[in-house]
Amino acid sequence: MRPDTIKRTDPMAILSTYYACFNERRVADAAALFHHDAVLMQMPGAPRQRGPDGYAAFAGEWLQGFPDARLTVDRVVPRDHAMYEVDLTATGTHTGPLALGGWRFQPTGAKARLQLRELLEIQDGQLVSSSLSIDVQDLVHQLARVDVRALLQRLSRMQRLAEQLGATNGDAVRQRELVDRLGIELDAARHLARPYFGGNKSQ
Repeated sequence: MRPDTIKRTDPMAILSTYYACFNERRVADAAALFHHDAVLMQMPGAPRQRGPDGYAAFAGEWLQGFPDARLTVDRVVPRDHAMYEVDLTATGTHTGPLALGGWRFQPTGAKARLQLRELLEIQDGQLVSSSLSIDVQDLVHQLARVDVRALLQRLSRMQRLAEQLGATNGDAVRQRELVDRLGIELDAARHLARPYFGGNKSQ
C-alpha cells in the first residue's frame, strides 16, 4: 500500500505501511510518511535528524550494513491518542559497513537479531516524531570482532616497555622515550579491544 492511498485517519494502517515500505526497500515511500519537520532520534549519541531526509539517511545506513535487513512487528501499544510504542525484531546479515552514531562496524558476515523499540507520534496522518531504542551492548556483542592475537601482542610489548621503564634509574630522557612508546601501544590496544568506536575499524 502506497502512502498516498492509506487512510490518513487510521494510525494502524500508517504504521503497517511504514514498516512494509522498509521491508520492501521502498525507502522513499516510508520517508514520505514523515512530516517535513518531524524529529527523529535514532541512536544514542547521534544528532537528531529531521523529516523525510533524516529517515532516508538512517534507513540508508542500516541497509548499507544489512542489505537483507527485515523488521518484524511484535507488538503495538497505543500510549495516548497520538503516541504508539512498537516492539520490533530486526534481522539481517552484516555484509556492509555500518555507521550508527559514534559506532563504526566493518562487515563481519554475522547474522544479527536485535530487539528494537520505536516510539512514534502520529498527527493528522503523518509521523511527526520517532524515537528508536536499541540495546547498544547487544549490537556490539553481535557485530564487534576483536583480533585477540594482535591484542595479546600489544599487551606483551607493553609489559616489556613497563619493565624497561622500571629499570631506568631516574634517567628522565629514557623515561620520556619509553612513556611515549607506551602511549602508542596503549592507543593501539584500546583500538583493538574496542574496535567499534568512531574512527576505529572492527575486524
